[in-house]
Amino acid sequence: MGRRERGHDSDGRFAGSNRVNVEDVPRLPTFPAAWTLSDPRGRPYFVFWTSPFDDRVTRVLRMESVQQGAAVQLTIPDVGVFQIPIVRRQLPRRRGSRRSAFRRLFAG
Repeated sequence: MGRRERGHDSDGRFAGSNRVNVEDVPRLPTFPAAWTLSDPRGRPYFVFWTSPFDDRVTRVLRMESVQQGAAVQLTIPDVGVFQIPIVRRQLPRRRGSRRSAFRRLFAG
């Protein structure tokens, strides 16, 4: 399959109709994941985004710890269920560890 069939023009630029303004894509904050992983009750968290114009709720998701804290699962209504693996890395000078989550959430 060539580039032209995948939505690129002759100059190699994207030429599809599904372009997304990256400023409009919601960013998943890390603090709800940290709360979810450290919650001893193991309860899921409700995460939402509001419109900066009228404070309406624009996006929602359910976040919960799965695989004994090795991953966080996101359930997004009308989109799907995604698991984000958690990677623990040693901090410099052996001062504990930090958690990192790697996943392209809205990859198409």
